[in-house]
Amino acid sequence: GYRAVLVDLRGHGFSSDAKLTYGVQEAQDLSLVVDSLEANQLIVGRLGVYGFSYGAASAVQFAAYDPRVDAVVAVAPFASLRRAAAYLAQTRIPWGRNWMTPQRVDEALAVASEEAQFDIDQADTRKAIQRTQAPVLLVHGTGDRVVQHQNSFDLHFSSAGNSELRIIPGATHNDLNTDKNGTVASLASEWFEMHLTAES
Repeated sequence: GYRAVLVDLRGHGFSSDAKLTYGVQEAQDLSLVVDSLEANQLIVGRLGVYGFSYGAASAVQFAAYDPRVDAVVAVAPFASLRRAAAYLAQTRIPWGRNWMTPQRVDEALAVASEEAQFDIDQADTRKAIQRTQAPVLLVHGTGDRVVQHQNSFDLHFSSAGNSELRIIPGATHNDLNTDKNGTVASLASEWFEMHLTAES
């Protein structure tokens, strides 16, 4: 019963180059998408946003940027780019725990922010969720080794009381993405039904 619009964020599809800003510029991009949808009378009723991983952080950033967002489902979001990058550098790069010191991670992030032309410290989902008026559903798995589920706990406790946290025991990052048993889809549907279709 919803009109769904699938958006290629920066670094995905063929609409941009490979540079990401991890929600900073993406929030403005998504706002322009909504402008276009409204201009073409394609938005009827309330607006919900769903995102996974980088898309989840971008969804929260978008809700903080644009008050037209009425509800958010954020699946496996990171709390901040600095934290996510440090964790991945130390766990996913061979010998990363010894070689990727905090100083080297900071140097790499500085290069990335210069190349993509954005302030790395604005890619902080904790700050964004504090500015978000829309209700946010945070979904994460305890088996996630790409973005640890502690990130969603941090976001939940950083929010202004407008978030709900659902932890799925044992679910990995890929499990949440493929959602083979429909658990994430069911949670998202319930959330959107509650916040998008209820009477004002």
